[in-house]
Amino acid sequence: EKENSSLESEGVKEESEEKNTNKKKRKVVSTYNNKNEVLHKLVNFMKFNRDKTRLALASGSALIVVNMKDMKPNFHVTDEQKKSILRILDWNQAGDMIATANDDKLIRLWQVSDDGVAKCIATRDHYKKINQIMFIEDKLVFADKSGFVFSCAVADFGQDSVASTLELGHLSTVTDAIYFNNHIITCDKDEKIRVTTFPQTFHIQSFCLGHKKYLTKIFMVPCANDTSKTFLVSGSGDSTLRVWDYQNGSLLFTHSLKASDSETDVCVIPLAVDVQHSTLAVICEEYHYVEIYRLLYDQNSNQVSLSQVQKIDLKQEPITLDFDKHGNLWVSVINGNVE
Repeated sequence: EKENSSLESEGVKEESEEKNTNKKKRKVVSTYNNKNEVLHKLVNFMKFNRDKTRLALASGSALIVVNMKDMKPNFHVTDEQKKSILRILDWNQAGDMIATANDDKLIRLWQVSDDGVAKCIATRDHYKKINQIMFIEDKLVFADKSGFVFSCAVADFGQDSVASTLELGHLSTVTDAIYFNNHIITCDKDEKIRVTTFPQTFHIQSFCLGHKKYLTKIFMVPCANDTSKTFLVSGSGDSTLRVWDYQNGSLLFTHSLKASDSETDVCVIPLAVDVQHSTLAVICEEYHYVEIYRLLYDQNSNQVSLSQVQKIDLKQEPITLDFDKHGNLWVSVINGNVE
């Protein structure tokens, strides 16, 4: 990897890659340190746009957009008072617009130019903090801490006279929401996953029930040996990853990450999917490593399973991560570095 002079990197740290012809390995490719004021606070969320040409980072109250071509960061303040933390963001499908949500309950819409400079073009106030936000076609859909999921047309986003539309609700806080194949899939702190058709959200496709504690994150993951098969994978505070058939809510596979000699549950958080290589990156809260899994489908038995292909040890606890277009894993750790 080329050392990034524009970001004044501390250096490039490379870990030796184990020789295994059957498994593609990941390694730490670079470290950017907050001592150079590139990332001056903890990076609590990151996400590449769809074609992986830009990376958006949430650091304190700042939105940082990095062009992957020249690795140039562009800093944008989301809260002039710097009192609210930027928690969540999403790219639109074209990759030229970002939606952000801060602790100040304000949703901001940003237009991103070709050089990565973002301009806030619209805002919308909400009565609760936003837990998840995502673009679905020409709409912006967001979930709040009270358990409700709303939508608003992007064209009407800055117009206060146009109210947000209530799409669906949970009885507890929505912890994550994704969109797949005309369905909104949501999960909550009450151990439930709900699959709802969209935009006809009055129709509930299924519930996926089986976790013993709160849900953390959910992803649709393609099978490594049969990419035509895609299944829902969820993480939870009950120490497990679970694989579901989202259409009928049936549980297909359970994988526990709790040590055999431990009686304490661990919080399992799947954080990113590399669709190109059919891999899933998973962390456990308070542990200093990232585990890489592949979802496998057995045609003979018609069963699915999760197989761990690598464990990446880190010096600090990982917070958030995402895959770039080359399959490299970008990780934000608790001391403020991005590796």
